[in-house]
Amino acid sequence: ICPMGNMAQAPISVHLTGLTPDVAGSAKVLLYLHDNYLADASAALAASTEVSLLAGQTVRVELVPDPLAKQVGKTAAEMEEPSLYVSMGEGDLFADPVFDVKPGQVVEMKLKRRSS
Repeated sequence: ICPMGNMAQAPISVHLTGLTPDVAGSAKVLLYLHDNYLADASAALAASTEVSLLAGQTVRVELVPDPLAKQVGKTAAEMEEPSLYVSMGEGDLFADPVFDVKPGQVVEMKLKRRSS
C-alpha cells in the first residue's frame, strides 16, 4: 500500500513565525508532490494558501494534499517513491523548504523578509 494513499485524510499543519519578532508581511505557502524516483522531474502543486503575518505573530495553516494532483501523469498512489515538501511562493516573506513531509505532520517554518 502506498504510504501517501490516505493523503486527503491527513492534512499537514504549517506553523509560521518570524525569524525575528519584527518580521511581518505576506506569503504563499505551497505543498508540492514529488516522486523521488524521478529525481529531476518538476514537482506538482498539491495545495496552497495565502498567509499574512503580523510582527510577533504565529500563523497556523493546514494544507490538505489534493489526491488527484499529478506529477508526470501520476498521482501519489501511482508513484514509485511519493514525497511531499512545503515551500514558499510569492510574497515579501520566505523560508527554506521543508522536504520529506508526511501526512499529519506539523511543520515549523521561520519566515524572513525577501531582500529588495
